[in-house]
Formats: sequence, structure tokens, C-alpha cells
Amino acid sequence: HRFDMQFVREGTDVVLGSIPVVLGTPISGDGYEFEDCDDGVICIEADFGNHRNDGGTANVAPSFTTGADQVVAEDSGPQTVMAWATNISPGPASESSQLVDFIVSNDNTALFAAQPTISSDGTLTYTPAADAFGLATVSVLLHDDGGTASGGSDTSAPQLFTISISPVNDAPVGLPVIVGAAQQGQILTADTSGISDADGLGPFAFQWLRDAVEISGATAGTYSLSSADVGSQISVQVSYTDGHGTAEGPLTSLPTAPVTPSLGSIVVTPTTLVTTEGGAAQSFEISLGSVPTAMVTIPINSSDTTEGTISVTEVVFAAGDSGPVTVSVSPVDDLLAGSLDGDIVYSIVTGPAISADTSYDGLDAADVSVTNLDNDVPIMNRAYADVTYAAGLIEGTESGVIADTHDVGLGAQAMTEASVAVTGGRKPKYGSALEYHWSFPGLSGATTFGVDAFQSSGADDNFRFEYTTDGGTNWTVLGTIDQTTPYQNLTVTGLNVTGDVLVRVIDTDRSPAKGSAAPVLDTVTIDHLYFESLREDLRPIVTVTAVDAAATENNPADIGLYRFERSEVSSSPLDISYSIGGTATNGADYDLLSATITIPADQTFVDLQVNPIDDLAQEGTESIVLTLQTGTQYRVGSASAATVMVADDDVSTYLATSENTVSGSVAANTYTATFVDDGVAESIQETTTNGKKSDRTSLVEHEWTLSGVTDANSFYLLASRTDNAEGDDFVFSYSTDNGGTWTDLATVNSSTLTLYPVPLSSVSGTVIVRVVDTDRTAGSSSTDTITVDQMYLSSAPLSPLVLSSATPVPTASLSQLTIAQVDSTVNAAIDYWTAREASSAIKSELSNAKSDLLEIAASFVGLDLSDDKRIDFDGDTDGFGWTEISLFDTLVHEIGHHLFDFDHDAADSEFELPESDEDEDAGQDGDLWDSLVDEAFEDFFDGFSSELR
Repeated sequence: HRFDMQFVREGTDVVLGSIPVVLGTPISGDGYEFEDCDDGVICIEADFGNHRNDGGTANVAPSFTTGADQVVAEDSGPQTVMAWATNISPGPASESSQLVDFIVSNDNTALFAAQPTISSDGTLTYTPAADAFGLATVSVLLHDDGGTASGGSDTSAPQLFTISISPVNDAPVGLPVIVGAAQQGQILTADTSGISDADGLGPFAFQWLRDAVEISGATAGTYSLSSADVGSQISVQVSYTDGHGTAEGPLTSLPTAPVTPSLGSIVVTPTTLVTTEGGAAQSFEISLGSVPTAMVTIPINSSDTTEGTISVTEVVFAAGDSGPVTVSVSPVDDLLAGSLDGDIVYSIVTGPAISADTSYDGLDAADVSVTNLDNDVPIMNRAYADVTYAAGLIEGTESGVIADTHDVGLGAQAMTEASVAVTGGRKPKYGSALEYHWSFPGLSGATTFGVDAFQSSGADDNFRFEYTTDGGTNWTVLGTIDQTTPYQNLTVTGLNVTGDVLVRVIDTDRSPAKGSAAPVLDTVTIDHLYFESLREDLRPIVTVTAVDAAATENNPADIGLYRFERSEVSSSPLDISYSIGGTATNGADYDLLSATITIPADQTFVDLQVNPIDDLAQEGTESIVLTLQTGTQYRVGSASAATVMVADDDVSTYLATSENTVSGSVAANTYTATFVDDGVAESIQETTTNGKKSDRTSLVEHEWTLSGVTDANSFYLLASRTDNAEGDDFVFSYSTDNGGTWTDLATVNSSTLTLYPVPLSSVSGTVIVRVVDTDRTAGSSSTDTITVDQMYLSSAPLSPLVLSSATPVPTASLSQLTIAQVDSTVNAAIDYWTAREASSAIKSELSNAKSDLLEIAASFVGLDLSDDKRIDFDGDTDGFGWTEISLFDTLVHEIGHHLFDFDHDAADSEFELPESDEDEDAGQDGDLWDSLVDEAFEDFFDGFSSELR
């Protein structure tokens, strides 16, 4: 078959040659097509305008038809326009499968909460922004996914439309609020701060209403309540024009409570005062404007009591009394000057009145403004070198003393250089050198240094002054003395020196002398040397110290004593406050202290006595701590607290609470058998080590625990060991650190029960008492036993020399003694020790000694013990303050001595004793033994000694 083709280009037949070609330049689009053929002719028609002879095909841009411009109202919410875009085409039929989307933009994005968008089916959506209106031009392009290869186009030409949002008036939010009391004479204010409008606020117009009816002429922002308003409710209306020109309002407030009648008035005259520190009081008056029907009370107070105080804390008007009442304001002289004080303004504040008269109740009067003029002038404090400082001379020689630098013209201190080697070698050369230090301890903010000095005539050296605050590590130059007489004044200002300060003078030239000449030794002479500091706090410094820091219960002669002291004398008394602390209880352990004390006028100190109370409670040594409190009229010094310790006179006894055997074994009973000396005792037996008999040894280690010990001052042990041939004894020791360290107490070396009393020094805590054997020699294998009948710690001191003031001292020995009087005296001495000691072993010894004592003391019968036959005791701190003793005292002392072997002769400085004739002949000091009355009683002493030893 033969096929004829006719190409047509844009309606014009294209003539082809023998070889089919497309003439001319191809035109994009659908310009090329097959035309229909006549009947009977087979025709095939196809668009191929976008077909290239190289086989590629160019994409054709999509197309659409825009919808109408949009007009909506302000705040109309989300908008959806279905099928806004129509005739949406991706291109020719050959591109019908392409996907399309719209690209949307606008020139007023602030107009929208959700920007305009168009979906692929042509639906337009957008949301106007709140309170926004105006016009936006929207640009729309249709885009397909055919791409732009081979020169194709995937985006249509932009098409424009507009969205217009019409303004709508925004209603205002909020109401006016009335501020003020609904009482006649009061002023009400319209508060518009709670009103807002999205369209903008304009100037407010006001209209006040009485019971919802306009009040003529009441168009201001405030309204003064009159008698016409009493009983009515007041409200206010507010109107304005918003930013879009819309009239808004009226907005009406809530009404007030019904208006009450007018209040009374309180008059204060004057309302300003001027006082001067240290000057006279000033006053003002308070009166009522009308006669009250009930009592009126007006509280008043000073806003700054450090500047001024008032005569009353409230003013009271009786019913029917309107005053006036006078109130005095007294200035306070605070002793503060300069930057610390100056003229101070404060107020006398009147509080709301209190009354059953409603016209006055709650009414607040005017306050009074007070200016308190300062009368204090800062002073310059001068600090001089410490005269006790002894390490001043470093190099050179000195004459005069440090005190010579304290006053002008009253002596001077001079320092002369010394010759010193300034080069080394076998033949050193010599120059001159000087260095001297002064100490200024405890400087505080020193601002000025001054020295008046001169150097010797013809001096070839000068002298530089420097200071240090770090002990000499770093020195700061103050200045140089380079003149001869008269005195050269060197003053350095602008300092700020605090702490312990050293000042030194040092030479400035230590070059060697020329040739063989000796160096010139120059001298600097100082007449006046000081630091100055500006003192603005003129209040005295107050300190507290414990003059007597030890006191004892039940001993009026042994009290505690505090001293409160101020740094300078004054013609006025000074009240001081202090707090009371410590372990002792105020009013229970000592006489009640008030926590305040006054230093009298013209005195610098006052003493406070602390009297312990004998409370019969076993509580050990307790503390009383007094601490200074701050005050407006004084400064608290560094010695701000002081402590007195009160010794307990009540004996505490501490017994074992548990036990532990390290080696050995308990042979009989337990630790509870050591509580009393009742013949029932605890026995601990040694154990023997293993091995050959010649290598065996016996040993024991046993511990008792005594818990809760407080200030134990003595240890008592009644114990014995088995009689043995190996000589094994038993050592008792104690530990307060759980066995870390041990202190020996006693060695039990007797086979009969023996009392071992041991003095201690305030042992406290958990105490472990241990017993160990003393012989662990190989072959010594007998298993000895230690028996303890009684063991305890006591808070009572062991010393028998302390006599309680409550102990009655018989006076019978002051006259000729009778047998009855001797018996009474001996019994009193025996009773003293019997009452003092808990040990029945001691009581037994006392009882056994009584007959001997009576026999010996009978030697005194018929003798007149006049004053010159009595023994004088010293009155210093080494003794006990007794001036003389009687036979009773002597017996008490001697019993204690022979029971406990306490030394008491003059070598221990306990007593200042007279010499007997025998001692005097032998050139010896007397002792208590033979100077009781004299040599006539030598038989008494010999007998006393032999019987009790």
C-alpha cells in the first residue's frame, strides 16, 4: 500500500522533498498535527509539535483560571473557598498524568494568622489575624512535576488576586474601679487601669452617678463625697473614642457601699520638729476636731529609737474630752560622728485611732517628722609604740627608751649606726648600718603617720622610715629624715593601716668607707613617733572578764567574780546588757542574775559577784558564761565573754557497769561484788600458758567498765592478792580512750585486804579499769588470785586538807582544856572524816585510832592554848587562807596525813610555820609536827606518830 502524508505547520502545508524533513525552526506547542483525510483514505492523526528529531520531548507549562477577589470581615475566622481556581490543566493530553500544586505568596503576611494556600483541586484557605484588617495582593502560580528538561516549563505565569479584610469594631474589656472610702468628706478616684481595647484607648470622659443617676457637673476623674451622698451608692461611667474612631462606652463601675457620715478630725501641731543630740526635749500636741462620744486612743511610736524616744506610747482622750495632749520627744545622744551618723530624719508615727465613736475609729492622724542634729565631732586617736616591745634593736646602738617617743619635748630616743663589714674577703671593708623596730599592735584604720626626728650633724647617711603589716616580709616606705636640728617633721597621710604593725628606721647608705678610714657612725634622734586614726564611733568599748573564775558550792568564801569595764570614764552611768549561758542554771545553781548591770558615773568598771547555791545534786563542775550583748551606748570589745567554773561539793560515786576478761578467769562472784566492802568480793585467777613446764607462765588481764563518769577526783580500791612465793603482784590502771593509753593507779602487793586510795584530776567519760599481773617469767606458773572487795571512782578530792566552812570548829581549845573538851574535839575530828569518806575501811581505821587519839590528846589537859601558842597559816594562794588553827584543825589534818600519807611540811609551801626551840637551835625550819605548841609536847608527837603509822 502507498501512504501519502501531508505535513501542516500552523495551517500551512509543508512541502517535503524526496527525504521527509521538517523545514524551518520547530515551534514548541501543538503547532504540528495530522489533518483529517478524505473519505476512503486511511488517516492517522497525532500531535507531535513537541517532538524533536533527537527523540526528546519538552514539558508544556500548566494552566488554570483564577477565581474572584476575596472580601471578608475582621476576626471572621478561618476561610475556605471551594473551586476558587478552575480549568486546572497540567498541559496537553500527553501530560495529563502530571501532578500539579499551587505556589502562593502575598505582600501583607501580618494580615493573616494562617497564610493563604490553594490546594491542587483549587480550594483557597486562609485565616485572618486577630484584630487585623487591610488588603493583601496574592500571587498564584501553578506548578507541575514535568520538570524543565529540554527547554520545557513546569510553572505557569503568575496570576494575581486580592484579599480584603474589612475592619470591625473591638469591644472594650474591663470596667472602671472606684478607689477610696465611701465616707463623707473622702475623695473617690476612678481607676481605669483595668480597661483595655484592641482598637486602642483614647482620652477618658467621666460621669459620676448617685444611685445610678448622673450627678450634675461630676465629670472629673475624682469625686469628693458630700452630705448629699450620705446613704447613697456612688458609681462612675467612663467613655472614650477608640483608635478607629468608634465611640466606646459608657463603661459603668460597680457601686460603692452606701456613703457614711463624715469622720471626726485629729489635729497634730506642729508636724515637724528639730532636736539636738544631748539637747532638750521638744514637744507637739494632738487634739480632736470635735468632742468624742466615746474614749479615743491613738497609738504612737518612734520610727528610730536610736535617735529619739517619746514620753508616751499612746494618747488617750476620754469621752467628752478633745484635748490637746502634749507628747515630748527626747533626742538620743548616740556618740556617733561623721559618716557614721550626721543629722538624722525620722518620724513619730501615729497609728489609726481606736474608739467606739465611729467618727474617730480608724482615723489616722498626720505623722511628725523629726530631725535630730548630730552633736558629735570625729576625733583623732593617736597610737604610740608599745613600750614592752623588746626586740627592736636589729643593728646599731640605742639610748633613751620607747616611751620617750610618746610626748613632744619630754625626752627622745636616739639610735646610732654600728660598723659592719660590707665586703667579703680576708680584709673586708666596713660601712655603717642601723635598723631599729617599733611595735604598734592592733591598729585599726590608721590614716596618718608622723615622726619628729633629726640626724647628726655632718652625717653622710640618711634614715628611712618604713612599716610592715606582715611581720617584716614586705615593707612600705613612709619617708626619709635627711635634716639636722631642729627636728624635721615627717607626716604621711592617706594611709589605711590595720593590724599588728612594725615600723622601722633604717640607714640608706651602707657603702664602705674610703681607704683605711673608719666609717662615720651617724645618729638619728626621735622625739615623737605615732599613728593617727579618725575615730567616728565615740562610744566606749566594754569588756567582761572573770576576775575570779573558780567558785565552789557551799563555800561563801569561794565565789565567782566578773568585771565589766569600759574603756574611758564618763560622768554618766552606763547600762550594759549580757546573756547568761553555760551548763549551770541561773537561779538554781547560783543566785539569780538579771542580765543587766550598770557601771556607775565616774567609774570605769563594776564587779558582779556570782554566789553558788548548794543544791545537794551530784552534777560535777558546771560553767557560767556571761556574754556581752550589743548596745546603743557602747561597743563590745574583744573580751566579750567570760566563764566562771563552779565546783560541785556533792560527792558522786561511780561503780563498775560491766566487765571483760582478756586472760585468766573469774573465780568467784562478778563485778557487782565490788560495789560495797561487805566481805563479798570478786576474785579473778591467773591462767597458765601451754608448753613445757619450764616455759609456762601465769597471767591475768581483766577489765571493768565504769560508765558516765564526770569529774572523778579520786579512786578507791580495797583488794588483796593470794600469798605467793613467786612475788607476783597486780597493777591496776585506767583508760579513758577505750584502751588506747593506760595510767597506773595502784599495785596490790598484800595478801590482806588493803585500801588503796589514789588522787585523780577530773577524769570523765567511759573509764576502763584494768588489772594485770606483774610477773610473767617463764617457769613462774602458779595461778595467783586477785580479790577485789570494793572499787569505785569519787568526785570528791582525796586531799584531806580541805575543810568545809560548814564544819563546826570547836572553840574549847582556846581556854584550858578538860578531858571532856578533849573528847569532844577528837570526836568532832573523827566525825569530820567519817562524814566525808564513804569507805567503811576508812571508818574502821578512824574508829580504831580514836582511843589512841584520846590518850594522846589528854596531854593537853590543863594547858592554856593562848594565841601565841596557835599556828599561823599563810594567806597567799599557796595556802588555804587560814590565819590560825586550833587543836581540832590539827587533829583533822594529822588524821588525813597518817591515813593517806599526804605531805604537809613547809617544803611544799603549804604553811608558814613557827620554829620550835629545838629547830631554832639546830638552825632548821619548823614543821607542823613539833611546832604544834612547843617541845613540851614531844611525847605527844612521838606517840601520835608511832600509834598511827
